[in-house]
Amino acid sequence: MKYIYIILSIFIIVSCDKARFDTDYAPPVFPKEYKREITALNRDLLLESFGGISFLCDSVFIIRANSTDNEHLFQALSIKDGHQITSFGNQGRANYELSGCRHAAYDNKAKHLYAMDMRLNMIDIDLGKALSGDSRCVVGNHKLEGGWYAKYIHYLPNNRILHVRSNPRLLVTDMTGKDTLAQYDDYHSTIPEFDNDKRKRQLFFAHNTKSAIKPDGTKIFHATMNGMTMEIFDFDGTTIKQSALRQFFKPAKGKINQGTISKEESIYGARRCCATDKYIYLLYSDNKFGEGQNPPFYLGVFNWNGNEVCRYVLNEYMDTFVVTPDDKRLYCWAYDSEGEEYFGYFDLK
Repeated sequence: MKYIYIILSIFIIVSCDKARFDTDYAPPVFPKEYKREITALNRDLLLESFGGISFLCDSVFIIRANSTDNEHLFQALSIKDGHQITSFGNQGRANYELSGCRHAAYDNKAKHLYAMDMRLNMIDIDLGKALSGDSRCVVGNHKLEGGWYAKYIHYLPNNRILHVRSNPRLLVTDMTGKDTLAQYDDYHSTIPEFDNDKRKRQLFFAHNTKSAIKPDGTKIFHATMNGMTMEIFDFDGTTIKQSALRQFFKPAKGKINQGTISKEESIYGARRCCATDKYIYLLYSDNKFGEGQNPPFYLGVFNWNGNEVCRYVLNEYMDTFVVTPDDKRLYCWAYDSEGEEYFGYFDLK
């Protein structure tokens, strides 16, 4: 008899963790919820973060931010005590410089950071050199060919770049952008106005998508603002396929202009996200844009089948963040109740 119970238990676990493909709208339901207070590591940093770009390189938190103490594009902070280790990435128009940084992609194996400006100039930063203070840390630069505009870029193994954009939605190229290696351009219908207008659909997803990838590059995660839809894609090196779909909050009906909807009418949805080998971490709000200047945000945790794992309720507002590879701790750029910025962390279950 006990073997029957064991078999049934295994069947239940497998059934509950199958990949989700839900086309009906329903809010996420998390089996567990935890409250967390963000512990400050450094409240003395005067940084202005941009675009939610941050990475974890071993014991260093790297954030795209301007500083009052230097003119560099990236700031490197110790996750041990919060002190600023160094900064790097020169701003300018010379070789090995950027006029700004709109995108960045991190190669977590080779410890290289690829940063790109609006002119599609890309520089290759050796983080080993950068974090040791070597001014010669930029070891390569080139202009991305093809004129690819992207909302996000991600580094993929074997020197490839994933571009998250509008047409096509997902595009994999070599590092130069010259050779197309894979693409994906399917859409599910989200609101009636999109049914007969592919361009509006493209603009909506291009403007509202938040994106992360599994560290080994085999899975891609998307979630949207203005309502909230979550998608997971598999990438086998040659083909991109949608493997999970969750539709949590429907975008409000209304006039669509360049992919945006009147914010007061929609649920805020996704704000920031990151991913580890095991989980997806999504900062989101289920309040409407118009319900207060800063709607309350939750950190939802999902597995790679699109199923809810748990949710964290935080004491203060968190912006860009990273999670350690063992899923035990989260480091973030946060704001206290008076709007003061700080670098902090909290432990995960």
